[in-house]
Amino acid sequence: MAATRDPGIIPRNNNNPAELSLSSVEDGTTGSATRAPPSRFLVVNGVEMQLKFCRTCKIHRPPRSHHCAVCDNCVDKFDQHCPWISQCVGLRNYRFYLLLMCSALAFYAFILTFSVTRISVKLDAAAEVFSYLVTALPETFALAALSFMAVCVLACLLASHAFLVAKNETSHERYKGRYRSSPNPYDKGVVGNIKECLFDKLPPPRVDFRAAAAAEAELYFGSSVQPYQPAPVATTTTAS
Repeated sequence: MAATRDPGIIPRNNNNPAELSLSSVEDGTTGSATRAPPSRFLVVNGVEMQLKFCRTCKIHRPPRSHHCAVCDNCVDKFDQHCPWISQCVGLRNYRFYLLLMCSALAFYAFILTFSVTRISVKLDAAAEVFSYLVTALPETFALAALSFMAVCVLACLLASHAFLVAKNETSHERYKGRYRSSPNPYDKGVVGNIKECLFDKLPPPRVDFRAAAAAEAELYFGSSVQPYQPAPVATTTTAS
């Protein structure tokens, strides 16, 4: 779910520049290579937020969104681009990303616990403990070392995201220091922030990927293409 779900991609402005009116250029709905569009501002809970213009997507991005250079899309409530899942982490898949980290932490803690238990059972009063582990239990020693490093990394990462959830911030906002000079207008308190992040209903996707796939299939294969249907299986009867 974290790797395949739409993270909150914001649709682009795909209008043909030759067909755009002058008013659309003046109000900043399209980009210009020589002149930056006028800035837009939005007041959120008494704090003025700037709507930055994305020259790639040709839109004014909503607050807390960012254009990912890897995915080449504007993502709502952008947190980061995770290379381990090859996907952006945003509004619509952040809770599944947290669940992925929790399950991975539990998995490696399970491996570490039983690896250490097996080592303690097999280990006797040897003079050189390290050499005994490498020669007698190499696979268990490797699993214990790997799972220990994974538990440390995942625990630190999960603790940092727990802090961000409690503050209602994203990793990108924390890195940029977005709320150093102004209060966070999205902070609802610890309980409210946790509820919003984990339990509030997620908004529907803004991009209809099924319609785009159907339009591309019709473009390349024509409208006569029908979905695949398996042939009926022939049955034979035998006389008794």
